[in-house]
Amino acid sequence: MSGCVMCHSLDDLVPEFAGVVVSVDVIKIAKHEFTKITVDPHQKCSTLMLRGSTIEQCGEYVRHCEDAIQTVYNVHKSGVDNTFLPGGGSFEIEAMVSLKAFSKGVNALQKTGVGTFAESFQIIPKTLCQNASLDIDSTMDELIKKHKNGLCTYGVPACHFVSSTSGEQDEYDMVKSSVFDSYVTKLAVLKTATDIACTILRISDIIPAKPANTIQIK
Repeated sequence: MSGCVMCHSLDDLVPEFAGVVVSVDVIKIAKHEFTKITVDPHQKCSTLMLRGSTIEQCGEYVRHCEDAIQTVYNVHKSGVDNTFLPGGGSFEIEAMVSLKAFSKGVNALQKTGVGTFAESFQIIPKTLCQNASLDIDSTMDELIKKHKNGLCTYGVPACHFVSSTSGEQDEYDMVKSSVFDSYVTKLAVLKTATDIACTILRISDIIPAKPANTIQIK
């Protein structure tokens, strides 16, 4: 809700501080109905209303909201790196497809390393498919085909798997669905994961454990 009064403690919260909304509508996305609350975009302070069946579920909602707010803060704080990437695992799928195409032009030893590195990118879109109760194999196969055809902004649908023949392909397009990831966050995660993998690969010798000292009794 917009037009609210900033409050630093829930103990001081009264209904008058919550603010108002412009409209409340019920919209349908795929087969699911959602309540859409429209607020005044020109207000600088808003109230988020979270509702869940359990305290644990509400706590999870709060954590997701804090992550989203922190992401926006990092984007504004980063200055020149305030860039977004298509979300829904589309970046990871495109990286995997590009790396596999690149591996075809290198020698056999390098091809194994590049191929394994490419396969590691699948963990993000596969996790998104599992969290959304989608069929992992069919969804991944469909998305890989789309990326090979140049549809690099296509990712895991938010609601359910949509067949490419149904005409509802906008649910694949993360840009049209306004689903984005922070470039700064992706870059930091990729650098950290690569550094860890390189550190492990630098260990070329296995140090055998010395046998414990034993006393021989004659």
